[in-house]
Amino acid sequence: MVVDAAGGGEFEDDAVLIPRETAWFGYYPDGAFSPVQPPQKTKLYSEDWIGLKTLNEAGRVKFVSVPGGHLSISRSDMKKYVVPYLKSVGSPTQGIRRFLST
Repeated sequence: MVVDAAGGGEFEDDAVLIPRETAWFGYYPDGAFSPVQPPQKTKLYSEDWIGLKTLNEAGRVKFVSVPGGHLSISRSDMKKYVVPYLKSVGSPTQGIRRFLST
């Protein structure tokens, strides 16, 4: 599988992910519970474990914060932040066509 873009969607009122910044690959420093580090300060990023640093340096990472609780993304935010990154393989599925037409 080839990943050519990445996105992190953080929900402003998320009560499931602790800390909620993990949605953007941020986390606590090793051995501590504060402060939350931004993704660029983590080993996952700086050592490029999953290619996030490479994608970010190429301008292919988007960090988005949306209102709501865990996975409670609105239809309009879904269209704005997710749908543009969906790519069809062959013909689009009926479900995606229906979603885009509303």
